[in-house]
Amino acid sequence: MWFNAHNTKRAQNPEPTTVPMLMRFLDPVRGARIGVRLDDTLYDVTETVGDLAAWLRASAGRPQTAIDELAHCARESSRAYLASVVDAPPMENLPALLPPVDLQEVWGAALNYRRAANSNGFVLSDPVLYAQAQHADRPALFYRAAAHRVVPPYGAAGIRRDSQNTIATPELALLLNPALEVVGASLALAMTARDIARENPLYFTQATVYNGACVLGPGWRLGKLRAFPELTIQLKITRDGELIYEDEANTSAIQRTLPNLIDHLGRCGVHEDGVVLLTGTGIVPPPEFALQPGDAIRVTTDDIGVLSVTARVV
Repeated sequence: MWFNAHNTKRAQNPEPTTVPMLMRFLDPVRGARIGVRLDDTLYDVTETVGDLAAWLRASAGRPQTAIDELAHCARESSRAYLASVVDAPPMENLPALLPPVDLQEVWGAALNYRRAANSNGFVLSDPVLYAQAQHADRPALFYRAAAHRVVPPYGAAGIRRDSQNTIATPELALLLNPALEVVGASLALAMTARDIARENPLYFTQATVYNGACVLGPGWRLGKLRAFPELTIQLKITRDGELIYEDEANTSAIQRTLPNLIDHLGRCGVHEDGVVLLTGTGIVPPPEFALQPGDAIRVTTDDIGVLSVTARVV
């Protein structure tokens, strides 16, 4: 059960040794909240921080200091929850995770991994065109989702109703403040109607930007980053309880540098409330694979956690 720690003496709690994780969650009484997870406890810091956008604005130019201050706020908070209760499938009258964004846009980076199966799996309509983009200095960045369209953990990832070949690809997501400093990392699941994408390159936006097409969570593992962390991301998809697809990829296969992506993301645009950057995928199911409604999708990496959703038609 979750608990309210109003009467807990902070001196009884040792200083946490884990990296803080910033999360958004819904309290059934108090509404949307922002919390910091330390070890097995999620501390409510809403009264001090306000919301994610406000914290990101305050972190500009001082990311590590802002992270340290946030961890201190968590240790001083008088309201806490068992993290295992919040980070779980929603139940009535219990707190539940929200998408870890409030006002931030989500942008994606295509063709970002050194892996031949990436293009083969998508069966692209114009391989030459995509090969040129993959090796160009300018990365293939594109708009993915507004914050209010992002699906939370344990939510429903979308299969377009006019698609017969939609797939889910896992990605490392990065959280940037308005100064375009990376302050945290999370997991993402990007849905793509690849049969629509391969009909014509101009249909790419319809294939990737729609309800349920972007999933983020469980929260932001905080840390000032100047380069990609080396992480192994695992994907498992089950249907009626049976494993039908699994694969893994390591972010060391990302072919671009983080400064290159950030430089182009910030050109001719201002992200006053921060922004989320999805860094591409090294896992693409084979051409014949297609998601079906009810498929359970699970993304895992040791340093961040688990992101679980179920596919449905939208």
